[in-house]
Amino acid sequence: MARPTKKAQLSKKLSEAKQKFNDDIIRKLEQAFALDCTIEEACLYAGIGKSTYYDNLPKNKGLAERFEALRNTPVLKARQSVIKSFDSDPNLALKYLERKRRAEFSVRQELTGADGNELLTKLEVNIINKHVDEVDLNTIDADTIINKGISNDNTIQSD
Repeated sequence: MARPTKKAQLSKKLSEAKQKFNDDIIRKLEQAFALDCTIEEACLYAGIGKSTYYDNLPKNKGLAERFEALRNTPVLKARQSVIKSFDSDPNLALKYLERKRRAEFSVRQELTGADGNELLTKLEVNIINKHVDEVDLNTIDADTIINKGISNDNTIQSD
């Protein structure tokens, strides 16, 4: 039997590179996507290039939606695990409710100042070991700092 020519070898390599999805490749892609792998990781696992993936995806209707749905499998398993552990850990059940039903179960935090007064509207800055002659940085308006800025020598920069 004659040895294949370089042209035949190149043609074979190109045809392998342009391979189409077969059942084995699709099965491997599904397994990878069920583990929430990226497209790059799934292609590596299936033994195909990303270009092969993107070239063949439009030709296989519904496959993109299936792959996307499979990527939610770990989230579903995690939810099941959380729900199953409610009996053994009631605190976990409460944490779940605090996040899922905030209006009813969350620990509310009031955002007010001391004694229920409004929050301070001025930027307060504590400067340690600095001598400030010209500006009291503890009581400057936030707008002044944002709009005019403060130089390295702690003076307000003028326009």
